[in-house]
Amino acid sequence: MPRSRELIAFASLSEGELLAGHRRYVLATLAMTATTLVAITLPIVWVGFRAWREIHRRRGLEQRYANAFHEARTDGLTGLANRTGFDEAHRQAQLRLQEDGTPFALAFIDVDHFKRLNDSLGHDVGDEALRQIGVTLTGCVRQTDAVGRLGGDEFAILMPGVTGATMHRRFDPIKLDLDATVKRFGWRIGFSMGVVAYETPPPRVRDAVTLADRMMYDVKGAGRNGIRYAVYRNGQLIPEQGEAAAAVA
Repeated sequence: MPRSRELIAFASLSEGELLAGHRRYVLATLAMTATTLVAITLPIVWVGFRAWREIHRRRGLEQRYANAFHEARTDGLTGLANRTGFDEAHRQAQLRLQEDGTPFALAFIDVDHFKRLNDSLGHDVGDEALRQIGVTLTGCVRQTDAVGRLGGDEFAILMPGVTGATMHRRFDPIKLDLDATVKRFGWRIGFSMGVVAYETPPPRVRDAVTLADRMMYDVKGAGRNGIRYAVYRNGQLIPEQGEAAAAVA
């Protein structure tokens, strides 16, 4: 159709017909735009959903792993570190002592007459005593310290940065607080504590445990319910009160 005829035909259209044509054009444009947006958006939404689901799955796995890791290193009764968790903290302290000379103190604590408490008052009371001991020990230490229940009625404390000159200031109050706790509950038990400040590393990691354990048993052998201190320095365990130094092979 010639150009002039097209113009004549367009001019002859009524206003309603023009508006209807315009609406059809707008609707067609909107429909095409919406179709294009859906075609672009759906894959993005699907990819985003799959990414969110994968992130959520990974977070769940990480949380379960963290919970399992924590439970494997935590004593179920007291909430303290168990032997595995405490040994890890001990190895880290030994490593720091070897690498940068940061000293640490290691204390072993045994509950005196705990079996008698269990036998006379029952295991429920015995368990509560262990829990209260854990609460007391946790309240006496810093966040950088480690407190563990190594099994039965044996506990341990590790304090980085503590030397022979400062160990009394750290551990004497702990013994007093433990005594006050059992007195408050009326439990007839005591505490034998052996404390060793490591200013230089022993030949083997296990030697540190052996020496602190030996100090604790020295207290038991002397009548129980007390503390004995020693410093380990340059291959020697130097107990307080002028006792002879013991060389470590």
